[in-house]
Amino acid sequence: HLAILFFATMLSTFSFAQMDGFDSPSDRIAALEVKGVILKLEDGKKIKRAQVTVENKLNGKSFTQDAKSGKYKLSIQYDQLYELNYAADGYHTKKIEVDTRNIPYDKQSKLKMDIEVDLFKRIKGFDEKVLFAPISKALFKPNTNNLGWDTDYYRKRLAEIDAERARALDAQS
Repeated sequence: HLAILFFATMLSTFSFAQMDGFDSPSDRIAALEVKGVILKLEDGKKIKRAQVTVENKLNGKSFTQDAKSGKYKLSIQYDQLYELNYAADGYHTKKIEVDTRNIPYDKQSKLKMDIEVDLFKRIKGFDEKVLFAPISKALFKPNTNNLGWDTDYYRKRLAEIDAERARALDAQS
């Protein structure tokens, strides 16, 4: 069973960041801190030498953050749409979408995100197309004044991935 734990928590710190892949000091603005861990689905242990590639879907810029110990910490700018790609040698890549648009300015200084992602080992015959779309989407939810996950979308995607994983494993037996 694929389990991905996501949660965003409100904290009271304000962060400034210069992201790799952005052009100049004028790009330095308040940013959303994202930190987390990349785990093995099979045993829940951290994946050493993993990477998170962050792509800004609005301007095409991207950067890669190493997660050598399985942990990572990065900053992304507000008013953007990002795709975070989690990868490690020997594992299937997963994507998560993080939408930092529509977050009221007065909330931006209070938001941080913690994301745990599990990756599963490559399976011969697994149809990678099922992983082309993000597995989950995070966006600002005005009713909670916080970042939240589109749980209906996540459940649908998880069912698709589980079904393909089961099919590929059955085909091997």
